[in-house]
Amino acid sequence: MPKLLVYDEVGNSKFLNDLGETIVLDVWTTSCATCIKEFPKFQKVATSYKNHKVKFYSLNFPLRRDTQNYINKFTEQYTFKKLIADRTTVEKLNIKYFPQYIIIKNNKIQYIGSLNINKSSILVHDKKYN
Repeated sequence: MPKLLVYDEVGNSKFLNDLGETIVLDVWTTSCATCIKEFPKFQKVATSYKNHKVKFYSLNFPLRRDTQNYINKFTEQYTFKKLIADRTTVEKLNIKYFPQYIIIKNNKIQYIGSLNINKSSILVHDKKYN
């Protein structure tokens, strides 16, 4: 996987590749009402995996008008970690619609698409992912 630049909620740059062995990204934009409605479910599954090696992040694809403070208002009540994508990351991931979920394990994208979020597990096309 190529180096993908992202920013944390205070503006520090990081590479997506360095965030952990297994990560689940909730990819969203501020103009996507469905994305925002999905945050409580994402929080629930992130909380259920807190004792596992899986890390959960929201990944915002910023619109031109979005500021860091504006983006943070949508996610500040949640405990999952928040990231903002760099423009080159947006292009490299080639996301066409939102919300999208990305599962990365050992620096390889395992899945991009929608997730069926269950209470205690992440289900991708009826296969349990642990």
